[in-house]
This record gives sequence, C-alpha cells and structure tokens, in this order.
Amino acid sequence: DERASFESEAICLKHPFAFAASLCAPGDPNEACSKPTASAAMPPSSANTEVAAALQRDGFAVGRAVVDGRELRVLAEEYERKYLPKKHHSDVRREKNGPEDEEGLARVIHVSNITEMSELAHLAADPRLIALASACLGGVGVRPVLNTELFDKPPGGNGSTLTPPHQDNFYFQSPEPGVALWISLDDMDIDAGTVRFVQGSHCRGLRFHDWDWGPYGGFVKQIDDFTDQDEEFERDVGHLDPGDVVVHHALTVHHAPSNLTSGRRRGLVVNYVPENVANYMADDLYQPVLEFHVGEAGNLTAAVQANWPARQVFAATTVQCALVGWHGVEGGIKHVLRVDADACKLTVEIAEPHAQRQAVLALIESGHVVHGVERVRSMPLRLGNFEVPPPPPLCNGGVPDAHVGVWILRREDCDGGGEGGKPPACGAKSDVAQEAALRLQSRCGVFVDVQISRPSIDDASTDDASCSSGSDDADAPALVADLRSAASAGVLTLHSDGGRQSGDGGIIAVRHRFTGLQPWNGIDCVRRVGWHRGQDGCAAADDVLVEAPVVDRSCDSHADEWHRVEEPLGDHSSAVLELVDDPGGRRGYWVVVGTWFGVVVGRPSGDFLEDMLCKSLPHAVKTCGERWELERRDATRGCEVAFGRVDSPGVFRVTHGMGASREGALLLNDSDRQLRRDAADDGIVVEPWSGRRWKIRDLPRDFAVFGKLKRVIA
Repeated sequence: DERASFESEAICLKHPFAFAASLCAPGDPNEACSKPTASAAMPPSSANTEVAAALQRDGFAVGRAVVDGRELRVLAEEYERKYLPKKHHSDVRREKNGPEDEEGLARVIHVSNITEMSELAHLAADPRLIALASACLGGVGVRPVLNTELFDKPPGGNGSTLTPPHQDNFYFQSPEPGVALWISLDDMDIDAGTVRFVQGSHCRGLRFHDWDWGPYGGFVKQIDDFTDQDEEFERDVGHLDPGDVVVHHALTVHHAPSNLTSGRRRGLVVNYVPENVANYMADDLYQPVLEFHVGEAGNLTAAVQANWPARQVFAATTVQCALVGWHGVEGGIKHVLRVDADACKLTVEIAEPHAQRQAVLALIESGHVVHGVERVRSMPLRLGNFEVPPPPPLCNGGVPDAHVGVWILRREDCDGGGEGGKPPACGAKSDVAQEAALRLQSRCGVFVDVQISRPSIDDASTDDASCSSGSDDADAPALVADLRSAASAGVLTLHSDGGRQSGDGGIIAVRHRFTGLQPWNGIDCVRRVGWHRGQDGCAAADDVLVEAPVVDRSCDSHADEWHRVEEPLGDHSSAVLELVDDPGGRRGYWVVVGTWFGVVVGRPSGDFLEDMLCKSLPHAVKTCGERWELERRDATRGCEVAFGRVDSPGVFRVTHGMGASREGALLLNDSDRQLRRDAADDGIVVEPWSGRRWKIRDLPRDFAVFGKLKRVIA
C-alpha cells in the first residue's frame, strides 16, 4: 500500500519506504541495512575531486565503483518483479512496435517516480552520492530534483528506445544548472547504448528544444539543430561496471542510441541542484518547501501533500538529503524520520540535543521554513569546539574600545580578496560595500547592522519582483530592494577560543540578534575576529577588523573585512536607546556613535514572520507568499530602518533607509521632530509625533547629540 506510513532511523531502510542508515535493530524482518558509508559532511575524496575537475572541463565524467552496483541491481530486479507490473502507465515508457511478454506488455525503457521500494526511492540520500554531487557543484549542499528514475535499453531495441540529443536544464530551468548521476547496474560497453556526450557543450548555454513528432518520438524534447560540429566533439564513456557513476552537467548535450547487444543496459538516475536555487526553478514540482513546527521535545513536524505518494516520498528525500549531507555535524545528523501518509505528516526526531539545532539549520539552508523561534533559541548550539552562549542582558558591561566605532563592510572571497590571498587593495569596494553594509558598535555592547539594497531597474522583472500579486506596481523596484535589505540589532559578546587558531589567543565574536528586518535563520553571527595591522600605509592598527567563520562551512566560507570609518571618538561618544511599551510589541534600538546614528525597529509580536525561521525574506515571499496570502508590500510593514549622520545636535539626516525613513529625510529636526524626556521618568524619551517611548540604556551627560531633550508637558 503506497499510502502506508514509513520511518527510518539515521540510514535505516524500512519497508515499504526507507532511507539509507547505519543503525538497525537486529532481527526485524522488514529492515535491511546498508553498509556504513563516507559522509557528505567530510571533505571531498580525491576521487570526487578528480571527477569534479573532469566535469568542469568536459561537461561529463565517470566515478568508478562509487556504490555497490550489484546490490542495487538485485534491488532493481526485485522492483521489476514486485512493483513494475502494477505501476501506472504514466510513469512507465515502453518500446513501441517491439516484442511483448506473455501479458502483452512491451519492454520497459524508462520508469519515473520510483516510490514503492524504499531502498531505491531514497537513493538520492545516499551519502556517497551526495558527496559526489556536492563536489561536482563546488562543495555546496545539494537537493534532488526528481524521484529516482530507472533507464533501460532492452537488447536489440528498435528506434523507439533511443534517446535524442537534449539538455536536462531545458526542463528544470535552474538558475544554476545541476548535475545528473547515472548509476550503472550492468556491465556495458558503448554498443549497449551508453550515453554519448558533446564535450564542452555545457559551456555554450541552453539551446532550443522541440518535440520529435516522428513515429518513435514523444519521450523528450530534443535539440533540432544537432550539427556536424556536435558530432565532432561527441564522446563516449567507455566500459562501465556496476556501481560506476556517470556524472554530467545539466547543460551538457547528450543522447543515447539503442542497445545493439544481447544484454541489458540499465541505470538508476538521480538529478541534483544546489540547495540555494532549488526553490527558483521552472515548476514547483521540483521544489517542495515544507513548513516545520518545533515540538516540545525538539521534534520537527511538517504537513505533506495528501493523496500523492510520489510527492510525499520526494519531500521526505529532500529532508533526508539535507540532514545526511549537513556539513555542520561530522558524519551527518543522526535522526529518525517518519511519514504518516494518512495524517499527511512528516516527523523528524533527533535524540542528541546539540544535533537538534543543527537539524534546524540544515533544513533552513535546504530551503524549508521552521516555526518556533523561541524553542529554537533554547536549543544548544556548538560550532566546532565552541559552545555558543545564550544571549546576555542588553548592556552587558561593555566591549573593548578597539571594537567601538562606525564600520563599513568590504567582503573578500574565502580564498583571499587580493593577489596571493592578500586582503583587497586599500579602498577597493565589493558588491556588499556598494550595497551600503554598515555597522555601529556602541561602547555598552549594543550594535546596529544595516545593509540597504539599492533599487534597480532590473528589480521590476526579477523573480523577487514577481513573487506575489501586485508585481506591476510602479514602485516594484523599491519594494524588491526593501525585501533584499537586511538590518539587525543586538548585543556583542567576545570570547576566547583558547588560542587554537593564533599564537596570541584568538577571539570569537557573537552578535546576539534581538530584532531585525529579515526573518531569523536560526543562528546568530558567530565569527572569529582579528586585525589587519597595517600594510603599506593602507590601514593603521585596529582600523581593519577581519571576521572569519568559526567552522568552515560551504554556506559560510567567506571572510569579512570591516573598515573603520574615520570618526573622532572620546570616552563619552556613544548612546543607546531601546524601544519600550510599543503597542505592537515591537523591539527597536537606536545607536549613536560620534556623528553617526542607526535605528532598527523590528516586526510586531503578532506578525507570523516574527516566529518563523527561513533563509531570507525574498525566499519566504517567493516560496510561500501565495500560501500565506502575503503581499510583497506587506512583508516589511511595520519595520523601520534608518542610518545616517548627525548634522548638529538634534538634527539627524538619513543617508540610507527604508520603510518610513527614506534617504535625505530628517529623522530629527530639533523642532517638531525632537525627542523629549518623559514627564514622569527621566530614563525615558518620547517621540511626540508618534508617541513611541525609548528607554535610555546609555547616554553620557556630556554627549548632547539629541539636543536639549526638553521635558514632555504632562
């Protein structure tokens, strides 16, 4: 029964559905255990590195003995006996005008949506395949695009068994093309109809495809301008043994002739794409987004689509891939996954407390969303050997003077920003810097980070601009820019890493986020910090702060350079205000350092985005906006972000802003827009024009940046 519930433990294979695993209860007749395998969380093997290099060069490559092909062949033959005769004809393509069996069925050429037999249904979650696909896509996390497929070339097949020239990404339309892994089940040579590839065609873009309307056509759309030059660069893969894996790029032109031998030519196929583009493909069939809820015991549950077994299995496989291949835990995340098809519910159980938070991070990175911010915050988090501490009180005693100031971000690549891995040249700007990434760090520990995205003409036609109704608004570019902007406020704490990374003892900085514009992604900013001590007069000591990952992860491998903005600072030149008594329950912070200010006001407490974790606001609107009836213009409603300069005491001019605060506007004007002290509480200042109340957390008496602060008339 395809609708029966299924579960798996780590890499346990259970009937009728299951995943790959390492721990199995002995004596269970419904279980079959796979052998322990290498983890995708480990660095790629030298063999995978060689395959990736050949793929980048030629558009295809062969990995030898990647999996146990003979074991998979036994499973495939069992599948053919038990399930194939009952499978719906829409998932089975057969030879036309060829020989038939005693039941009048023609020979099979292609089987899609293999869901009935767990060992094959969740083949994409095999750590060896994940590791190979990840290496071929640059070390990123990967997700499958489809359920497992079986391709067959029956012996002596006619013209209906050939596969015409095509490119896989014509169907998927992935912004970053993925890879297909073709797993050999039989011994085969080129006469058996192995796939042929046009060498280097992956570098020449997507070509036009059309249907083959001939007597044997209809299987795939094909390239109708296959030229003599294509034939000149056509290459085969030679002999294949069971367990060999042929990898090809989704833009590589390929085809397969009929099988001219007396033996079978079978292969199982899994298609992968990078996690970061899985939700931006042509058809939502390829991009299941699950909404998880965190239970009291740390279990994660999500609804799955009713009465669609293929969709349920595919959704479960994407979850399994995310957890098995997660780089944050060596060996992947051990877990139990169950799907109750009758209740349409998927449940992930993680026994180890530290792995629960890592599982949330893995699912978010894979494109899913999670509800339950406070429960996730309560989960312990370990990055390498560093135990991330819980958030401290708002003003936690202060930070060293070297960290206090106004900073602008210039990002360098993970291998260094300049020649020989040196930092970028003084004054060089990155895309991030051009997007106005700025930070104000106060002396008492409170910070404001602001990254304002500039509106672009192209924004009116991007995926983000069309992700909800109202995409034809005249202000679409500005709305999209707001979605892409990022701002957060919180408290900085500094911790010793025990000197493991540097002879004089390194420092780990944790920026505990208290509020922000973007939904939380499950982890605060935790970075190892150091200083560029000056180079050729470019930067003086302590003027360039370098932040690098505590643990090198594929999704967070870059180093950040924060350059101090020249600003004379004395002992009493920073101030902090905290929003209190807000009717909507919003949290907000105002930080002033010298002649610079930053303000961030987050979401109302009743806003469902406030309790949701995901990759980003554009991702949330793009993937779930229709389901949540979330309009693009409402996604940032109630949030305020402003960054600018103090023209004079009590006069604050916005240089970068969104929401109610736009560039060039005066946030304070020392007149009708002037902060005043509360009539009854000297520790509170009030905005007379809005009624908002701000608690003074740090305001030296001789720092008159807000002007005279007259008292509100009772």
